[in-house]
Amino acid sequence: MSPNALVFFIVSAITLSLLITSITFTTSAMASSKGGSVAQEQVRTGNSSLDKEINKFYSCISKTHQDPPSIEKVENCYSQALGGSGTIDSGVTGKR
Repeated sequence: MSPNALVFFIVSAITLSLLITSITFTTSAMASSKGGSVAQEQVRTGNSSLDKEINKFYSCISKTHQDPPSIEKVENCYSQALGGSGTIDSGVTGKR
């Protein structure tokens, strides 16, 4: 085998290896960002009443099946879980 053919073979092998690695990492990253489920850990603040309310809120949010959930859904879940007025003051001004 001539030296030029050997260099061509090595460069081709390295290029192919990098291409396959790039495709593998890109495919894995794309698969994980397509709305796959994420396990929600239970909240443990030391205040059992607060823990129950927060977990109820998270449970309600997860049942909306929206990513991200709408403001109305979040407010509804907040109101149900924490017994609030149903309106969250986010500090954002303007129309919703």
